[in-house]
Amino acid sequence: MIDLSAALTRMRGMITAPDATIADHVAPVPPWTVVAREHTAPLLIGSALVSILLLLLIPPAVEGAPALTLVDLASLVIVRVVVNFVLLMVMAAVLGFFAGLFQGSSNFNAAYVLSALSMTPLYIGEAVLPIPLLGPLAALAGLIYSVVILYKGVPHTLAVPQRARGRHFMLAMVSLFVIWMLAGLTLGPYLMPEAG
Repeated sequence: MIDLSAALTRMRGMITAPDATIADHVAPVPPWTVVAREHTAPLLIGSALVSILLLLLIPPAVEGAPALTLVDLASLVIVRVVVNFVLLMVMAAVLGFFAGLFQGSSNFNAAYVLSALSMTPLYIGEAVLPIPLLGPLAALAGLIYSVVILYKGVPHTLAVPQRARGRHFMLAMVSLFVIWMLAGLTLGPYLMPEAG
């Protein structure tokens, strides 16, 4: 059973005191499956559901846009949760791989904890994305804050030496960008509806 109160406290901690929250959750490092169940699942599902609710409440920006059906909405939630979960897994694998190259820990569990917790502000920002102007700004602020938390958390969770932190982070971010671009080019035609 998921403890929603603990999940909400953890999410709040990642916004107000990320360093302390990460430190509390890496000693000892839990298995990634526990983090996925207790933190990632409620965060991703909650973010997607809030976003869908806002889509229903806010009129479409394009006049005459077709109304979304229940199947469309359910599909959006499922696709968004699955894609974000896969991206977190890839991020953890890349961070762990490069940590090992720089005399750090390539422990996937630690890399997943760091990835899942540090991306919390981004997923909270994504929840309000449908709100005109404010939503995109909140998502961008969440992304920037998440990247800062990720950068600061690398030495503590993956034991990358301070002198190598910048190189580790740069290689990991460039690699993730290339992976996401290739995945977008490959999967984009399948995920985007055809123009009628």
